[in-house]
Amino acid sequence: MAPKHRSANPPPTSTAAPPPNPPPPASRAPTRDGTIASKGKAVTGRQNMTAIVQGVWDGYVAKTPQRTKLVDVFMAFLVFVGGVQFVYCVLAGNYVRRCVFYSCCDMGC
Repeated sequence: MAPKHRSANPPPTSTAAPPPNPPPPASRAPTRDGTIASKGKAVTGRQNMTAIVQGVWDGYVAKTPQRTKLVDVFMAFLVFVGGVQFVYCVLAGNYVRRCVFYSCCDMGC
C-alpha cells in the first residue's frame, strides 16, 4: 500500500472546548400511557415500529443494488425450503429406510 501524502499545511487545531450538546426537546418525552408526543401528535409504539420498518424497507428498495436483491431472494428461498424440511421431519420423521422399504414393497422388490 502506498504511503499517504500529507498536505504542506496541517489543519489548525483548536484548544477551545466543543459546544455542549443541546438538551432533547421536551415535546419528545414519553407520556404515562406509553405514547410519544411529537409535534402535537401522539405516536404509539406500534405506529412508531411500523414507521421504522417502512423506512427500512423503503431504504432497502431504493438503495440496494439489483444483484444484492437477487441474492437476498435466493437466501429467503433457502430459509423457506429449510423450514419445509424441518416441518416434514417433525411430522413424518427422518427414518429414510422406512420410506425406501415401503416404496420397494410397492414396486415388488
